[in-house]
Parts: sequence; C-alpha cells; structure tokens
Amino acid sequence: MKNKQIIFFSYYTIAGLALISCNNGSSNKSNEENITDVTVQSIYPPSGTNNFGLGERVQLQLNKNLKASTVQKYIEVKNKHDQNITIIVTGGNGIYYIKPQNGFSPNTTYTFDITLPTPVTKNKLTSDQESNYVITTQPTYKIYITNTKTKGWIGGNSSTAKINADNICNTDMNKPDQNVTYKAMIGIPDVRYPCTSSDYCGSGHNLDWVLQANTAYFNKNNETISTTDIFNVFDFPSSHSINSTATNAWTGFLNTWEIKSHCEGWTYGGNNHQGRRGNSSKTDGKLIDDDKHNCDNSYSLYCAQQPQAIISSPELSPVNQYMISNMNSPLVIQFNTVLPIESTTVTANSLSIINSNTKEIATGNIVASGNNSYTFTPNTPYSSGAQYLVNLTNSIKDINGASIIPSTLFFTTALQSKLIYMTTNTYWGNLGGVSGADSKCQTDTQCPEGSVCQAIIMDSSNRYACTSNTMCGDGNSKNWVLQPFTTYVNTQGQILSTTNANGTFGNNGAFVFNYPISLASGKAWTGFDNYFVPNKDANCQNWSIGDSGVNKLGGLYGNPASTLPYVFLQNGGGCSKYTNKIDYGVYVDKQCNAPGGCSTRHIYCAEQ
Repeated sequence: MKNKQIIFFSYYTIAGLALISCNNGSSNKSNEENITDVTVQSIYPPSGTNNFGLGERVQLQLNKNLKASTVQKYIEVKNKHDQNITIIVTGGNGIYYIKPQNGFSPNTTYTFDITLPTPVTKNKLTSDQESNYVITTQPTYKIYITNTKTKGWIGGNSSTAKINADNICNTDMNKPDQNVTYKAMIGIPDVRYPCTSSDYCGSGHNLDWVLQANTAYFNKNNETISTTDIFNVFDFPSSHSINSTATNAWTGFLNTWEIKSHCEGWTYGGNNHQGRRGNSSKTDGKLIDDDKHNCDNSYSLYCAQQPQAIISSPELSPVNQYMISNMNSPLVIQFNTVLPIESTTVTANSLSIINSNTKEIATGNIVASGNNSYTFTPNTPYSSGAQYLVNLTNSIKDINGASIIPSTLFFTTALQSKLIYMTTNTYWGNLGGVSGADSKCQTDTQCPEGSVCQAIIMDSSNRYACTSNTMCGDGNSKNWVLQPFTTYVNTQGQILSTTNANGTFGNNGAFVFNYPISLASGKAWTGFDNYFVPNKDANCQNWSIGDSGVNKLGGLYGNPASTLPYVFLQNGGGCSKYTNKIDYGVYVDKQCNAPGGCSTRHIYCAEQ
C-alpha cells in the first residue's frame, strides 16, 4: 500500500559488515547506557549481497533497547577506498537502521565495523571462517525515452502489446547499453501495473512492474531521476527529468501511478479512445501524466533498465525483509538477459543457494519453467530465522555462449510465524471483557486445530501492550497477545509483518503491513491507537456493554483491508445499535441513522 504520509518503516539495506567484539570496550566510547550485556542478534542484509538498492538501509538487531545515538558510537563505516563515511543511525525497540549521511553511491562496496564491549554470538552472524561482511550497491540503472514512436495500438491484445513495447525498448537507437535488458514503463490492465489503486502499490498490488523497490534510477546523463520507495514507485517532484528535451511518451498513468486511459490496453490506434502520456522534460507529476490524447497520435515510450536476474516467486518485499514463511517454498529465478539463457548451463554448480550463517548449500532440483526462468525446489526445508544467498556464477551463459555477470540475490526465512485472522462472526461491544473476546477467537473455525487463539484487543486494566507512546513491553504491558520478533501471516499464508522487541509493529506509531489481514467487509474492535496504547474511554466500558439498551459508549475499531496503522485504528463507533456517533468520541442516543453506531464488528485474533 502506498501512502502520501511520511512513514518510517521496518525496512532494510546495503553494505558490508565486519563485526569485531571486544571484552573491555573502548575508552573513547561513551557508556551513557548500560551496554555490558548487549549482543547482536542479526544483521541484514546477508554478507555477499550485491545489486542492493541505494534507497535501502542496513538493519542491526540487538537483544535490548538502546538509544540510537548510543548504537552509532560503536559503528564505523568505510567504502572501497577505505574512506570513513559519516553515518546516521535511527530506530529503537532493539532494531536499528544504518545509512551514510549523504546516501549510498552506486557500484560501491561498503564495510561496517561494529565494536561491542561484550562477545558477539557468532553463529547468529557468520561462520568462524569468515568475519567480513561485504555488500555491494546497485549499478546506475537507467530510464530513457525511445526515438521510436508508436500509436496507441502496440499489439493485437494486451499481452502482445507488452511484448512489442519491450521489444521497442530493447531495439531502439536511444538504448543506453545494448548488453542489458529494458522494459517499457507503461500501465496495461491485467498485464503490467505498479498499483491497483492510487493508495495500493508495491508487493501484492503490482504485476510484472518494471521498477525495483528502493532503487535509484538515472537518466542518460547519469543524473538521478529519483529513488523508488518500498512500493516500487517514486514520488514527485523527481530530482531530474528523464530527458532534457520535451518529448511525449505513452504511459497510461495518472500522477499517482494508477492506470487510467491506456488506449484499450494499448490495442487501439484510432481517435475514439485516449491514452495518457508523460512529458520527458518535466520533474513534477507531468513526467508521467501530462494529459490524455487520442490513440491515433504517435508518441515515444519510457524504458527502464532491469536487473540481470531476480527472484520472481515467491513474491518478496522490503516491507518484510524479503522474507518467506513457507520453508519448502520453490524459488523461481527469472533472468532478464538480452538473449535467452542456455538451459544446460543452469546447474547446481552455477546456481547455488547457501545459508549465509552456516554456509550450508541447499540441495534440490532445478528445472526450466518458461519465460527465461528456472525453478529450484528444495529437497529439505530451509532453516528458520536464516538468511540465504542465491549465487549465480558466470558459468551460466546465454544461447550465444556469452556468460552472465556473476551476481548474488538473497531472501530470508521467518524465525517463527503465527497466524492473525479476523473472526467470521461480528459482535456488539459487550464481548464479555477480554476473556470473552478470547473465547470468541478460540471457538472461531479459523483458529488452527490444537492452537490457543486470543483477541488482539485492549482495555486499560486487563490487556495492553504499552502505557504511553514511548513506554512499551517489559513492565509496561499486561497479558499482551503478540510475541516479540515474531512473523505474523494471514489466512492466505501471506506475511503481514514482524513484531519488534515489544511485540508491536513498527516504531513511532507508524508501520506497514505487506498484505491486509483480510479483504472481507466490516471492521474489527481494537480499543487502542496506532502507538498500541489503550484508550480507556473507547473500549465499550472494558468490552462489557453493548446491545443491551440505550448507552452513549463508543469503541475504537480498525480496518482489516488496510496495510497502514488504520488496520488497528480507523475510527470509533457506537457499542450498540442504539448508539449513534456524531463526532469522534461523541455519541448520542439515536438508533441506526449514521455510520459508526449501527453495525456489529469483528475481532482480530492471534495464534499463541
């Protein structure tokens, strides 16, 4: 889901790490906090990753909460020229994000030295034989505009139109590099798009989209156009235009990246339909949406450079650390090479999957699976809570015998995953308190057999995760149902997000889910805000009063279809059908005449 607010996400990044542990500390490090028992739990991404986006950050997970300023004092960063880099450390709740103050540079290797005054648990970080973490950033991916112009008819059907548009991008005289693959940056319904609506973009909401997440894109003059966000699109204004000369290009996008007006999926070239176009010299929204025009006009196309190879399935996202929850999941590696890959060169020796912690090589079967892709099916499950490197060597060749550039992809596996679901039934505010809500979760048919399921609901005395915006976990929570550092999935097996050290999501009241809890209609009672703090005046009197007569009580509820904090706090509603909400937190006695006071609501439940 894409949102116009500024949000700090739990997402991660680029660079290399050499970890050094010291028993006595260092005299020039301030010991303003007690760090004598601090250990590193994990570092993300895995050592050896390359092609990492310039918009990413390194994630460091510790076993306790420290100030970000304290953590920063124990980190030194150098680039490939052995130059010290000034860094910024942010985060909290045991999870910290590291990036250079001036941003990462393309085609650069970074080394991070992290010195802690206590021994590091090495098996959480690397093998005994290798202590250096090395991450290399992405090349200068380009976006260019074609010299070739086309009417709105690009193909006889939408799929053919996509193929033909990509072919134009890869044969056009303006193509910056003949040795890499480009794809057309156009929106085609049911075939290629970045968003399903103006607010829903990125993983789970796009299809065959041509921009990568957290990746910087450059024009032909090596000027940065913009850096995409975790939703695989960029905001406007961009830093530079795609082209200095004003040239029109078909896009099919509104300036929100939503598909609109696309010459019938680029299958029509007459004047009875229209398509949206962009102006290549603009940096505002007109770069992709500079009005719509009849499809019998001829315009250029925007073309975006592609990575040489990607993991196309399962769908991975920076929102959840490119994580999978199915330890038996096949991996589909798609090659974006100019010529098709020679299938006989893709073997267990040239395509290997390695646990970055133990260095164990995963065994399995590799088969060609169409669309220049290959599927690896593991013989045994992946290890949980691990980081895996997918090494592609130059033994892989195209059909003309040309070797690929060696590259390393990666994915992570969930340490443990548990289910969050929304009850099938709905209820007024008289849930029978927290225990009554738990009972309703336990008897719901979605609770896994043999599991205990409890309600993700709060009141001010029986269940809460935090006592204030900054006081969570430890002595500031009671009977809370979400576990720390646990990955939660919905009933479809899709990863929602991973909790922090306090058993909540995100930091500073902001977070993003990768997928919604449910797309079913209706809302769910919660009684807490986006900081996971209970609202004592909006919980239907500790979930005890509902449809038993006239009352003026209200309760907070969330939207299960959202992937932003609205999932837990969208609004407040009346506890009974006799309660009508007229303003936020203001209720009157009036039966069922306005939204908010006239409907029963579901409950969110978490597997224990």
